[in-house]
Amino acid sequence: MPVRAAPSRTSGSPSHFLAAVAYGIGKEVCGSGFPGCPFINATAEYPDRESPVDQAVLRHRA
Repeated sequence: MPVRAAPSRTSGSPSHFLAAVAYGIGKEVCGSGFPGCPFINATAEYPDRESPVDQAVLRHRA
């Protein structure tokens, strides 16, 4: 999945820019090939609740 840079200049108001950013994020995360949340994926790969990876994810969620 290609990563696109945000435009350096926009026309319109800041709220239009934020709406465009939110729309772009939605298109990326709902598109085919999106691997999902990296934190949830990490816990699936390290299911040991005592592992440092799982502990970091739990702290992030809290």
